Amino acid sequence: MPEAQGKTWLLHRTMERRQFLRGTLVSALSVPVTLSLLEACTTSSSTQPSAGGVRLPSYLPFRGPKPDLPSNGAVEPAYLRFPSHLVRSVNETPGRGGDVTLLYLALEPPPAPLAQNAAWQALNKALNVKLRFVGADPLTFATKFATIAASGDLPDVMGLPLFTGLPNLPQFLKAACADLTPHLAGDAVKDYPNLANLPTFSWKSYVNSSGIYAVPIPASQFFNGFFYDKGRFDRLGLQLPKNADDLTRLLKALTRPQAGQYACGYAAGQGTIAHLTIFRQIFRAPNNWKLERGRLIKDIETEEHKAAVGYMRDLQAAGVFNPDAQTQSLSALSGFFIRGQIQILVLGWPGYANLWDQYNAVHPGSQIYNMPMFGHDGGKGSFFTINGTQPTYVAIKKASTERVKELLRVLNFMSSPFGTVEHALRTYGVKDVDYSLDRDGNPRPTDRARTDLTSTLVPPWVRGLGGPPPVLYDPNSSDFARVAHQMESELAPMLVTDPTQGYYSPTQDAKGTVLTQLITDRLTAIINGRAPLSDHDQLVKDWRAQGGDQIRAEYEAAIAKRGG
Repeated sequence: MPEAQGKTWLLHRTMERRQFLRGTLVSALSVPVTLSLLEACTTSSSTQPSAGGVRLPSYLPFRGPKPDLPSNGAVEPAYLRFPSHLVRSVNETPGRGGDVTLLYLALEPPPAPLAQNAAWQALNKALNVKLRFVGADPLTFATKFATIAASGDLPDVMGLPLFTGLPNLPQFLKAACADLTPHLAGDAVKDYPNLANLPTFSWKSYVNSSGIYAVPIPASQFFNGFFYDKGRFDRLGLQLPKNADDLTRLLKALTRPQAGQYACGYAAGQGTIAHLTIFRQIFRAPNNWKLERGRLIKDIETEEHKAAVGYMRDLQAAGVFNPDAQTQSLSALSGFFIRGQIQILVLGWPGYANLWDQYNAVHPGSQIYNMPMFGHDGGKGSFFTINGTQPTYVAIKKASTERVKELLRVLNFMSSPFGTVEHALRTYGVKDVDYSLDRDGNPRPTDRARTDLTSTLVPPWVRGLGGPPPVLYDPNSSDFARVAHQMESELAPMLVTDPTQGYYSPTQDAKGTVLTQLITDRLTAIINGRAPLSDHDQLVKDWRAQGGDQIRAEYEAAIAKRGG
């Protein structure tokens, strides 16, 4: 396998931050994907019941290889090197020897058949089950899922991606899937230590007033970053901005159209709104919603949001955005940054590590930093959080108590954290077959890995059988983990959450896509100068009339019911 491909694989796998739909689709959107398809409990402590009396699973941190830089709230633990000694996190054989079928989102061709697949065979042996896979691509997933659901012959475990347009998912979960409450609520989760190790915030969208119906796949809580080459800034003597006027001057200084260089760039469609996220933070607009004395206020209803839109509109008129980028996809923007066609890149936080390695492949020794957020007026800035889970529900079909426990043991194994024997098998395959350790002790994929683990080295069992909490680790650079940990530590005090995360709105479920497109189209027209800034007011009126007020009422009722 070419070295560059191996580095990309390791980066994706060890970060445990897979970006679905091949890269930046979900994480780069500034309108958060609604993960809470149930009216969820948002209680922050596992010892406090929700309104319906259901407790969040207790948190029991795993005592594995000590990170070089510790976790601190939202800040993920950082490992500057791969652990020299892997520990075991599962002391019992999970399965009973029978089949376990998984429905998963297939973003690549299937792996090699079981008979020729060393990683699949080893995983079956460790689990003592026969894993079988039913995959569907993003465009056909909803149709295939509907056909399977109608047949009544459900897979044992279902990785249900929310962005594929699955209808009536809350009703399906309650009618056809196992209520996991007796097994996972409160201290019951301690029977599954790796599930108990999943952070509390990742469970909030999976607990409703009547039970727990899915297991989360944790992800980073950080949203869109504003990335730049620190060494280049230092060489040019550029100072980081402390207010909006400073930022305007910096962006203009970085723009040299005659040389094909621009300060920033955004892709078509949602790329505009992704970039707007940065300015929303600078102007301290809400993260989607804000809650004041029981009343929800949508971001677009605030003067702060309108000011952020006006600011980006002025920057667009000043020519600081690369016009060629606006015809490209989100995933193409990293190339613009690496080639110097844009000097600052807006990217979803899960892409940080990939960007670091891709940039260093062309510019060795570089360090990519995230620009600290600041207030437009020189005051405190803000940084948006997201849900903290991959946009996939891992549900178990209704079955006997013993069968549900067996499948939970399988998910427990597959959620084994970084630094464990189980995690290494799940992630890299079989040592000395699918990977080997380099002279620094880091795992490197072999040519065999591309057949055993699929062409992208992300096998089906990673797509839908749960996963561990994310860590900061890059086998190609210990500097990455150190810098990323520093960046997260600086941003953590600025984090602003969306108060509707963990709650369900039927109207948001039914009309959210259409309303998001309404917002995207109108704001894009304003920012690009095709419509006046005053159209922002009409956008608010239209959003409210077309379902926004109903969404607000439903969220407010759910929050009030919980007692928030």
